[in-house]
Amino acid sequence: MHSMGDIMIYVDKLDQNHFEEWYLNHLDNESQDLVRQAIKNQLLVRGRNLIDTLWLKSVYPDLYQLRIKKSRKPHKIKILLRIYLCFDSDNSIVLLSGYNKGIDTSRQVQSYEIERARGLLSDWREGNGRIERAHSIFS
Repeated sequence: MHSMGDIMIYVDKLDQNHFEEWYLNHLDNESQDLVRQAIKNQLLVRGRNLIDTLWLKSVYPDLYQLRIKKSRKPHKIKILLRIYLCFDSDNSIVLLSGYNKGIDTSRQVQSYEIERARGLLSDWREGNGRIERAHSIFS
């Protein structure tokens, strides 16, 4: 058993780690740093108290969207990152997946990403896959 407040990552039954794959392969260094900061300084500190704030929005029962936003200068490019997560029975945070809304802000893509996260949450709750500590990213 892990202690309260741990950051865990869901790995599906095919051994695919959706969150880590997105984080490592689709985010630049600045975006990775923003993700680390938001998780360490907000999510780990405030946990469920972030629900229904600008940071953490419920998108489905037990499924939450961590919202990270920043404007880059000089080109005014916005960083809009979304991380899908849940809390397990001992309040550890389980990261499911993420996407860069700044690349495509369409409702179609957002709906797809939410449905994908719902599927990952359902798989995990049904005992498929596993969760593992997110040492490499957040330590």
